[in-house]
Amino acid sequence: MTSQLEKDNLKLLANRIKKLRKEKGIKQYDFDVNVRTIQRIENLKDSFNPTYLTLLKISDTLGISVSELLDFSEEKKKTK
Repeated sequence: MTSQLEKDNLKLLANRIKKLRKEKGIKQYDFDVNVRTIQRIENLKDSFNPTYLTLLKISDTLGISVSELLDFSEEKKKTK
């Protein structure tokens, strides 16, 4: 069972990946992971929780570090 905090963080991750991907003009199939995986993350299917290696591949494609990908400080400020 996924807690509300976990769901909130997965939503932040999904929104961040989608936002950065669109800003950089990257298509879902441009990632070095299965396109279905990206779709599941961005669409919050089944509270999909990507592995570290998947996050590493996503951040590499986006040209940022994993820590930058997981930095939700700006998004959290907007919700307060």
